[in-house]
Amino acid sequence: MSAPIQIFHADRFKILRHGVKMMLDRHSTRFTLIGDADTFASLYHQLRLREPDILIISHKLLDGFTIDHIESIREKYPRLKIVIFTMVCGVETLLKFFGKVDGFIGKAATEEEFNIAITAVAEGNSFITVSES
Repeated sequence: MSAPIQIFHADRFKILRHGVKMMLDRHSTRFTLIGDADTFASLYHQLRLREPDILIISHKLLDGFTIDHIESIREKYPRLKIVIFTMVCGVETLLKFFGKVDGFIGKAATEEEFNIAITAVAEGNSFITVSES
C-alpha cells in the first residue's frame, strides 16, 4: 500500500475547507489533508513549512489571487500539483489558468468526481470537471 496523497486546501470559505476535510477524512487511506488556508499569505507561509503532493486552491482567496500567485508557487515548488477548485469553471477561468495548473474541479462536483480528479492529478494526469450546479 502506498502512502496517502498529501493535500493542502486553500479557500476563503471556512465551511468549504471543513467540508473538504470531512470528505478527505472518509478516504484517509488514500488522502491526507496536511493543512488549509484562507489567504495567499497564509498559504505561502505554510507551504514553506511542509510541501504537499497537491494544492487544491480556490481562484478567489480573501487577500486576492492572480495568475502571478500560481506562477510564484510553480517557480518555488515545481513538483507541486495544483488544482483550481471553483464555482466558476467557465471558459474565461479555464483559459486564464490553462497550462499553469494540473486540473480544475467545479465546486458542484460529486465526491466521486473529486476523488477521481485528485487521484488523476496525483498520477500525473490533467483533470477538468464539467459538473453543472
